[in-house]
Amino acid sequence: MRRLVTIVLVSSSVAACATDGGESIIVLKNVVPGTNCTFTASETEGFVTHGTLDISSDAPYLFAGQMKSRIILNADPTGTGATTSDIDAKTIFLRSANIDLAFPGTMPAGLPANLTHFKKLFSAVLRPAAITDATFELIPAELAKAILATNPTTNIEVEATFTVIGDLGGDTVSSQPFVFPVTLGIGTSRNNAGACPLPKGTVLRTGNVCNAAQDGFIDCCTDAATNTLTCPATVTP
Repeated sequence: MRRLVTIVLVSSSVAACATDGGESIIVLKNVVPGTNCTFTASETEGFVTHGTLDISSDAPYLFAGQMKSRIILNADPTGTGATTSDIDAKTIFLRSANIDLAFPGTMPAGLPANLTHFKKLFSAVLRPAAITDATFELIPAELAKAILATNPTTNIEVEATFTVIGDLGGDTVSSQPFVFPVTLGIGTSRNNAGACPLPKGTVLRTGNVCNAAQDGFIDCCTDAATNTLTCPATVTP
């Protein structure tokens, strides 16, 4: 029994020293992805301040979170630098996000509770005092489908609040609550640029490179035979 108590006390002491009484993880922003949906885990990456999602696209809203560790390495009086074991011991293994969705306006009727309060799993490694980028579903496609089924006539604002959860040396650590707004609507990411094919040389907008249904426009054209949108648009060779 004495040995068990000692382990608990040591673990609590390490966690308190590492975070100075605050959260171990800081969520900084929703990153704009680079070419081919790539990320650099750099503080200079662009960011999105307000998201959009086309609920008619059958896609979720992907949040590309940039997270920073508040865990720091102890000062090294010998000047030899931190050891690999010291770095590994203070590495956070991110595992999930606990998400709550609120509707500042009128909440669509009949939405199941498990679509507005849920956990999304993801995996990433966050080294001490370092930054990492990781994506997870902030708004599930199932929620978009449920809202679409209510035949909305106007855009719907969602205020998403989430906390990132991770493991640090056997302890559970978390981030501060991060709040991010998203506008849900029909056709919010699609732009009808005209009849297919578009004129030669037309430069197409492709929207978010990780998910064309969110955060920006994808240029489409109307197929004369079917009177439907083709996205992305075709262009005359």
